[in-house]
Amino acid sequence: MTQINRWDTGTLVKNQYTIESLLGKGGMGKTYLATDNSSGKKVALKLLTFSDIDDWKILELFEREIKTLGAMDHPLIPDYLDNFRIEEGKDIYYVLVQEYIEGKNLLDLISGGKRFTEDEVMMILRSLLKTISYIHSLHPPIIHRDINPKNIILAPDNKVYLIDFGAVADPGKLAGGSTVVGTLGYMPQEQLYGKIKPASDMYALGATIVFILTGKEPSEFELKNMRLDYHPEVAVSRKLTSVLDKMLDPDYNKRLTDTKAALDILDGKASLPATTRDFAGTERVIVRQDPEGNKTVSFKTSKVMYFFLIVFAIAWNSFIFGFMGNANEFGDMPIFINLFMLPFFAAGIGMIGMIFYGFFGKIGLVLTGEELMYKNSIFGVIFKRKSIPYNEIRDIKVTEERGSKGSISHVLTVFGPGTSIKIGKLQNLDKGELEYLRDMLKAEVS
Repeated sequence: MTQINRWDTGTLVKNQYTIESLLGKGGMGKTYLATDNSSGKKVALKLLTFSDIDDWKILELFEREIKTLGAMDHPLIPDYLDNFRIEEGKDIYYVLVQEYIEGKNLLDLISGGKRFTEDEVMMILRSLLKTISYIHSLHPPIIHRDINPKNIILAPDNKVYLIDFGAVADPGKLAGGSTVVGTLGYMPQEQLYGKIKPASDMYALGATIVFILTGKEPSEFELKNMRLDYHPEVAVSRKLTSVLDKMLDPDYNKRLTDTKAALDILDGKASLPATTRDFAGTERVIVRQDPEGNKTVSFKTSKVMYFFLIVFAIAWNSFIFGFMGNANEFGDMPIFINLFMLPFFAAGIGMIGMIFYGFFGKIGLVLTGEELMYKNSIFGVIFKRKSIPYNEIRDIKVTEERGSKGSISHVLTVFGPGTSIKIGKLQNLDKGELEYLRDMLKAEVS
């Protein structure tokens, strides 16, 4: 009987597989490169030794991996070929035979000094999004649970393979209570609590992309509002960082989990969905993001006051024109009467202008990643515009302003060199809304 407690080069296993070399080892056994003598092809043998099992969960995961691979058929996932058990004395060996993928994993490539261009990163991300879309679309869905640079192989032909399904979640226990399996830094918070969701794989993929962009493990980054603060380390398009930010959202309910939507955004076919902040039951501050990563902030204001203004404007202008019409019946009015009426005419026209602006005017902020722009427009025509480069913004504050009758209102002011942008009065935003907007702008600018 073949001694396989040491699988040296040349060892023959099951009279079919000749060991070539050790590919790697981890918590769930060792993986060897071998030649299938019946076909002449290279294969990967994953070996689990019974005497090394200190937790029955490991054997359960190994058997689940076999079952999972057998149920999948995807060109960028290694094919399942065979599995068997070998008994040698008191030892029992469990063996999984898979298609061998030639290439290097992303961890080894980065460790060896490889640096990827943004186009290469986008290619890797797109490929993996398609693969994840496939495994999540199966019935029941397959959740990998351990997507990280070590489990992604880049082949010489630039095909990107997802490997090692040894941590795949039990399809019957996705609702919670699952054993914690995965790689620290690449696991989202819900996975640490044993709550497994397709969104968990998307977070792990986002963290993997951050690693290959920066060469730093996710655990090496500081956190800002529970998010990886990786932006200072990368110089890539806003489109890519915007998608990554949504994939890395710590709240899985807000995370970008739709792989097709992610691909459409990367390809410029769709925009990130608008996000809103809810205050006192109303959605007042709306943030939209286009495929290039530019953010537009708009404000939803109540139109009720303008309906009252319409009634008042009709009454006001009817009185003015009625008065003037009646006065003209008695002959030409003295010029001082016409001059006296001018402010009342102007007030009437001003009310009409306010009504049109209230229904059709728009105030918005545009954040391009380099500058903050303020736009005031009506019917799409911009009549007021200001811009301040990010690196020239001195401060962003929410302050109180007192009206002529002692009323207090709050405004948000962005201070730049020789100019400032104010938000609050025309939008009728309260202090809480303005403080949210201030924090969002500060996070963006920093």
